[in-house]
Amino acid sequence: MLFWGIAPVVGLSSSTTTNTCPNSSLTHLNVSLLRERIAAGRVYQQPNFFSKQQIDDILAEIYLLKQDGVFAPSGLSNTARGSQQAFGSQDRSVCVVPWWSEMLLQNNHTVSPVSMLLQQLRLQLADVLDRPTMSDPTLAHECYYSWSGKGSFLPRHMDERHEELKGPKGWLLPSRRSLSWLVYLSDENWTLEQNGGALRSFPQQTPPKQSPQHDGNLQVGWLLRQQKAVYLNSWYLLSGFNEPHCILYTVNKGNEKRYLTRPWLAELLQGTSVAEFLGRMRDQDSSGLQTTTLFLDPEDARDFALLENRSAWDRGELPEGSVVEDICPTRNLLVVFDSVMLPHQVEVIKEGNRIALAGWFHEQTQEFPVDLFAQT
Repeated sequence: MLFWGIAPVVGLSSSTTTNTCPNSSLTHLNVSLLRERIAAGRVYQQPNFFSKQQIDDILAEIYLLKQDGVFAPSGLSNTARGSQQAFGSQDRSVCVVPWWSEMLLQNNHTVSPVSMLLQQLRLQLADVLDRPTMSDPTLAHECYYSWSGKGSFLPRHMDERHEELKGPKGWLLPSRRSLSWLVYLSDENWTLEQNGGALRSFPQQTPPKQSPQHDGNLQVGWLLRQQKAVYLNSWYLLSGFNEPHCILYTVNKGNEKRYLTRPWLAELLQGTSVAEFLGRMRDQDSSGLQTTTLFLDPEDARDFALLENRSAWDRGELPEGSVVEDICPTRNLLVVFDSVMLPHQVEVIKEGNRIALAGWFHEQTQEFPVDLFAQT
C-alpha cells in the first residue's frame, strides 16, 4: 500500500525531522566542477548520488506505481497538433512523484532520507549557482518518475525558454524552470552500445562567458563568432509609445548593453511566434540585398543563431556552433544542466528499461518592472 503525500513512502525509511536543512555534504557535489559545467552550458555529472538502499526503495515504489497503472505515456507535445498528440509505445511513460509536494512544503511530520537529499540538492544548487529564488519551496518545482522501454526516444528540445517565446501565457506563471536534473535508475550494467538511450546534448563548442540571464532577461540566442549570449528585453520603452517593446541585446565587458535590433511589438506579429519572426528577420537582414528591417547591422544578423531553432532541427541540422556530447544513463548517476541553455534529446533505447527520478527546480518568473514608466 502506498501512503501518498502525508505519510512515509512505502519502502523509504523515514525519520522525524524539523524544518532545518541537512548538511550540504550529503549531496557530495563537486562544487567547482558544478559551477564550471553549468556556466559552460554543459551537463554536470555526479555518480553514486543515492545509497544502494535508497535505490532499492525508490525502485520498489516505481514498480508498485507501474503495477497500479499510475504511469501514463508522455512524449513531447506538439502545440500545432493540440490535443491530438497520439502518444504511443515509443514514448516514455511518466508519473508524478506522489510525496513531492508534501516534501516541499514540509507538511509531513516525517521525511524520508531520499526526500531530504533532494531538498538539500535544491538548496545547495540555489546557493552555489546564485539562484536565490530557487530556494523558495512554494514555487512549482517539479519531480516525476520516468520509464522508457525498448524503442522509446525523445526528440531534440529545450526544457525552458524566454517568457515571450511562450506567447501571452508565458508571463502568467509565477515561476519557470531553472535547472533540469535526473538521477538514473536504469537496468544495471547499462551500456550505450548494447542498450542505447544516451542523453545527447548540444553545448556550444566554445564555452560561453556569460550567464543565460541578464537583469532578469533570458537568453534567446547567440552571436556565434563572438560567442556572446543574446538576451531579449520585453520591457523596452520607446519614446512616444506607452507600451513596452521587445529588443535584442548583448552585454559588453563593462556590463554595457549593445542593442542588436530595432524595438518591436510582439502583439503585432499576428499568429507568428517570436522565434519564427526572429528567424525570418535574420534571414532577410543578413542577405545584404536591402536595408535591414529589424537588425541594426547585417553582420549581427548573419552571426545570430536562435537557441531553439525547430525548423532547422526538423531539417536534420544540428544547433549552430554546437558539439555533440553523449551521456550514458548509468544507474545512480545524477545529471544537472541549465534548462534554458542546453538543447538535448534522448537516443533510441535498443534494449532494457531506462528509468529515472527527475525534475526541474524553478526560479521566479521575471516580474513586471514596477518603475517601468518612471524611466520615461
